[in-house]
Amino acid sequence: MNAARATCFLLLAIACGSAEIVAPAPLSIVDTSPSQGAEVPADELPVVLVFSEPVERASLVGVTLEETTRTGQRVRDRSIALEAFDLDSNTATFTVEPLPADTAFLLTIDASIVEAVSGAQLPTDVVRRFRTAP
Repeated sequence: MNAARATCFLLLAIACGSAEIVAPAPLSIVDTSPSQGAEVPADELPVVLVFSEPVERASLVGVTLEETTRTGQRVRDRSIALEAFDLDSNTATFTVEPLPADTAFLLTIDASIVEAVSGAQLPTDVVRRFRTAP
C-alpha cells in the first residue's frame, strides 16, 4: 500500500470510527383482547391488539381469526377487519362477525406480514386461543 492510500485509509478509519449497523428492536405485542385462554361472551366482540410501536395499517391483514375444534383443528376462517388504529396508544381494534356460543377460536398475528412503521417485525407469530361461553 502506498503512503497516500495508507493515509487516506487511516483518515477514513479515524473519521468514521467503527461503523455499526443498528437494526430496529423487534416489534412486540403488549396486550391482546381476548387474552390467551379467555372465555368471552358469544356474539359480537372487538379484537384489540396493543403493539409496542406504531404499525403499518396495511400490514394488519396479517391478523387472522379461525374457528377451531376443542382440540385445535381448523374448522373455518372467520371474518375480521381493522376498524381503527390509535397512534397514541399503538392500539388496533378489529371487528369480527358474530361468534357462536361454546366455540373455540385461534387468533394469529403473522410475523411475516405485520410490520411496524420503523420496519421492525415480530420475532415469531403471536397466537391466542380463546373460546366463547356456552
